[in-house]
Amino acid sequence: MPLYTRSYTEGLSRYRADAESCNSCPLKPECTPGDSGRVVRRSFHEELLQRVRAYRGTEPYEKALRKRGVWVEPMFAEAKECHGMRRFRLRRLEKVNS
Repeated sequence: MPLYTRSYTEGLSRYRADAESCNSCPLKPECTPGDSGRVVRRSFHEELLQRVRAYRGTEPYEKALRKRGVWVEPMFAEAKECHGMRRFRLRRLEKVNS
């Protein structure tokens, strides 16, 4: 599919198929309901996302999740329950600390 447009605010590239080729395809009812051709969105960071998806489910990934559940998550829970940090108005560490 040829590149149709890029959205830098969303971080996406959009690809659009020709309406003629899309409408003549026998699989069109399963693919798209429109008559203007199929549009596929792809993130600018798709290569990195694919690497992360491939890493999920491996033993090192599961080990890291178990460590996080023991070391990091209890600290977040304590901050929320005991220190009233259910919500931050500002983002980033330097704004929260000031």
